[in-house]
Amino acid sequence: MIYIRFHFMQCLLATLMLTALTCFAKSNHIAFPSGAAVDFSSPLSKKERALFGPGWKVATYTNAEGEEFNLFPAETQADGGVVIFEDSYSPQISPTGKYAVLDILKAGIVDPGPSGKPEVQSRQYCPVLETKTGCVISNQSGEICGGQWQVHGDRWIVPGGAGDTDLVMLKYQFKDANTLWKEYVAARGKSFGYSLKDALSSNLGVANLVACDSPKESNVDSYKNILMELRSKRDLDDAEYIEKKLHSTTSIHGRVEERRVVVPRAFLFDKPDLTSRTKTYLIKGDVVKLLETRDTEWAKIQYTGKNRIVIEKWISAKSLN
Repeated sequence: MIYIRFHFMQCLLATLMLTALTCFAKSNHIAFPSGAAVDFSSPLSKKERALFGPGWKVATYTNAEGEEFNLFPAETQADGGVVIFEDSYSPQISPTGKYAVLDILKAGIVDPGPSGKPEVQSRQYCPVLETKTGCVISNQSGEICGGQWQVHGDRWIVPGGAGDTDLVMLKYQFKDANTLWKEYVAARGKSFGYSLKDALSSNLGVANLVACDSPKESNVDSYKNILMELRSKRDLDDAEYIEKKLHSTTSIHGRVEERRVVVPRAFLFDKPDLTSRTKTYLIKGDVVKLLETRDTEWAKIQYTGKNRIVIEKWISAKSLN
């Protein structure tokens, strides 16, 4: 069985200089400066708390627009495994608020251990989360996890360490959609039985693949191939996730639709949610670019005003032709 502890911390950027702060909070809702958040759910049972202490089994990332997905879903699917997100969370937020370094302890029960009895062995990891997108860009381990953000700029410094450790931490470690599909096709049919599920798990799941490499003209064919292969393997949840992403990306072939506002006054929203209405509105006849749709009720649009200021907001789909 694999037991994983995720340690998160809620931080506030309280100065205009955006210095990196460290603070602790016992909460099941952790907000990031980007407007995104992580919510924890499924508390441990009484028996599990006796073994591992209090915590949660699920961490759900929600971006500023209200879209959500579970972090590290591949880990939660390990046979007989359990994921523990402890009550004390300690991500280190970068000075700009763009990144959060998480503290993860992966521990497994070895039976028998060196003593001849079941023993727990563990290893620390420090994945880097891009707070705006939910993309886990790297998942390092070892000495580099003992570092911290430099006060100015998004630089990760390890005391006494040599080299540009921030380049290691902030370099994208996983595969993009094109590379993942190409390598899967090359390995398909080989004797070692490499599956598409294995490939996606190595990328921390399909949601992380999409968060880090969103569907666009240059990778849409790979995503369509991945979608069809997932369907053929009856992995319908992951297939549905990719299908929704493909359908919601209206500029997938480099063509952006233009629409007109057809109501006298159409208010703009920060999220596809009625509670996020802003004071800004468009009027009948205004032309917008359609960037994305959500559940046939909402449309993400781009509007360029007379002063050339570009606005990207959500609008009721019924307000457009």
